[in-house]
This record gives sequence, structure tokens and C-alpha cells, in this order.
Amino acid sequence: GVVFFVDPPYLSTEVGTYQNYWRLSDYLDVLNVLKDNSYIYFTSDKSSIIELCDWLEKNLEANNPFAGSIQYDMPVKVNHNAGYTDIMLYKPKYVSSVSRNIYSSEYNSITV
Repeated sequence: GVVFFVDPPYLSTEVGTYQNYWRLSDYLDVLNVLKDNSYIYFTSDKSSIIELCDWLEKNLEANNPFAGSIQYDMPVKVNHNAGYTDIMLYKPKYVSSVSRNIYSSEYNSITV
């Protein structure tokens, strides 16, 4: 089997440092590939990609490729006043009924 390892530029954040410009259609093309495949997808709470997929599923009955994935959150401190959360979404092609957090207790695991 194949597992896609995906770490695109974060949607709704500055992408000017990337050599190629990422359009919304590029993000949607990536999501389209994920919908029936196993993947590990990296994003953060600075991105709107999870919110976009949730909205599309709720309002347009679109397929949410993140539905049923396992989410690991890792808080990141930039300084004493600022921080963000890195997010890893993992979806095996066949999800067992039991999932466990394989990381230390500083990671929070939820099923989306």
C-alpha cells in the first residue's frame, strides 16, 4: 500500500517564500487525492484547511478527506506571549476501531 506524506504551504498564510505560487485549486487537488488513500497530512491552526473541509462537508455535502482521520496536536511556543499549534492528521486506508496515541503526553489526539 501507499501512504501519502503531505506538507503543503498552509492555506491562508504567507506563501511568498515558496518558489511556485500555491492557488486554492492546488490545495483542492491535493485534497482530492487524499479522499480514498492513506495519508499523513501536516498543517497548523494558522491554516484554514480543516475549517474549509468541515464547512464544505456541512454546507455542500462534499466529501471531507479529513473525516475519520486521527489528529495529533502539538502546541508550539514562539515566545512567552505567542504560539500556535502544529497539527498532524493521519488516516490509514482501513481504520481499526481502536486507536492509540503513540506520542508523549504533550501531544493531544482526537479523531476528526
